[in-house]
Amino acid sequence: MMEFITLPRQAKDIGGQHFGRLTAIGPIRQDRYMNVLWLCKCTCGNQKVIVGRELWGEKIKSCGCLRRELSAQRSTRHGLHNTRAYRVWIGIKNRCMNPNNDDYVLYGGRGIRVHSEWINCFKTFYEHVASLPHFDEKNFSLDRIDNECGYEPGNVRWATNRQQALNTRSNVRYEYGGENLTMSEWSEKTGIAFETLRWRICRRGWPIERALTEKPQRGKAKGGW
Repeated sequence: MMEFITLPRQAKDIGGQHFGRLTAIGPIRQDRYMNVLWLCKCTCGNQKVIVGRELWGEKIKSCGCLRRELSAQRSTRHGLHNTRAYRVWIGIKNRCMNPNNDDYVLYGGRGIRVHSEWINCFKTFYEHVASLPHFDEKNFSLDRIDNECGYEPGNVRWATNRQQALNTRSNVRYEYGGENLTMSEWSEKTGIAFETLRWRICRRGWPIERALTEKPQRGKAKGGW
């Protein structure tokens, strides 16, 4: 196991912070110029040692996988860059792999992953989703069948907005005080706004007891307060 050093007094502590696809884990040593070297973990799973100032200076944003991915995309000759399927592919990777994405907390942040063979190969992704029913129908979009599992063969389908709405985490049933209700039903029963409950449970990960019993504070942003 790699040992971490004590940060010099003047050094910037970036432990746990995200920089593109990288998360700073801990300082491991200083180079000959007294720069602190940080062990980082990339969203692709690789680890890399990087000079701290290159992280917060946004010079490095991944272990190298982002550069390879962009290079592969530029060299791809599938002619499908302007298709809906390509936009879907980029969207699911951003939600699952980019901590700076607004929706990351609901996807990658809670363990939703993209199938390894789909990450760097749009053609493989396209061949699978294009073979599914309703692929070319206007009112259908890509959905996960089991919301607790990732984007992978056997767990994706083209669904209507109504089907997707019925399949959201908001329709999971939550048990408390001997009752088993959906989020909408708990909202009606407790008088706590649906969006507040959704923010507390889905985004902040509050225990169901706290989410249902703590009164919202006036003047706070929507959600968890």
